[in-house]
Amino acid sequence: MLLIALWISIAQAQDAGCSNALSTSEIATALRSAEEGYGSANPEQVKDNAAIALSALPCIQTEVPPSLVVQLHRVMALSSKLEGNVDRTRTAFAAARHVSENQLYQDPSLPEHIVPADRSFPIWSDFEAIPLSTRITTPMQAPGAETQIRLDGALSLERPTTWPVVYQSINQDGSVLQTQYLWPEDPAPNQVEPTVQADRSLNIPVILGAGSLVVAGSGAGLYLYTSKTEQNYCSSSEYDCSAEWLEENIKPRYAAATVLMIVGGVGLAGSGVVAIIGPQSLSIQLQW
Repeated sequence: MLLIALWISIAQAQDAGCSNALSTSEIATALRSAEEGYGSANPEQVKDNAAIALSALPCIQTEVPPSLVVQLHRVMALSSKLEGNVDRTRTAFAAARHVSENQLYQDPSLPEHIVPADRSFPIWSDFEAIPLSTRITTPMQAPGAETQIRLDGALSLERPTTWPVVYQSINQDGSVLQTQYLWPEDPAPNQVEPTVQADRSLNIPVILGAGSLVVAGSGAGLYLYTSKTEQNYCSSSEYDCSAEWLEENIKPRYAAATVLMIVGGVGLAGSGVVAIIGPQSLSIQLQW
């Protein structure tokens, strides 16, 4: 009878767009029934009440206390156990243990209405399978300047990715904007993807090396062209290849070619030095 009443209450709240407040005590009642169902070997009681709790969660209009978070994680683990999902069973149990230990300051354990304290029962191996030291988090963003994020009943912007979490966004006036149970693979709500900025830096070693190569190549080309010109003129009796003509027409080209090759060579050497000592420190950032 109680189960039917809870379903009706949740359905009415959802039909009204969650405008009808649902209390945490209603969810706690369903969770307790689910735990007792597991202890009495009644899988349907576990699954039905776990579904009730998850359905009611988005309609909660108060902050979810850590004690209820622990209970919710336990029931999600038990429901996953009955579905044969070992990974979800163990990660949800780990989440329950973490909240018990770090927020309720209690020794994490399973109550006896779920399973006897005798550690020979298989469920205990799942309960203790994941070391709490393996916890990994990822940063979150608050949906707005006047909005706070509560994760597993505590203010935090560090979402655990090792196990599931109860997510709530709370307005500055204390009103609940959103409540959701997130498995590790679920996307975080109301998160803006970071904009990837294009790399607008000028890599000095590459630019210096390329420019120097062009200069050195131009010098070499001019040198070869001048040498060929000199050879053609001086090997033919049709042209005057006097010392005066060479001084005015050939030697300046040789000099220019030599300067270009020297400058290019020095530039190439410099680009190599810059690359070795650290090109990142010499990159020029363009502010567009």
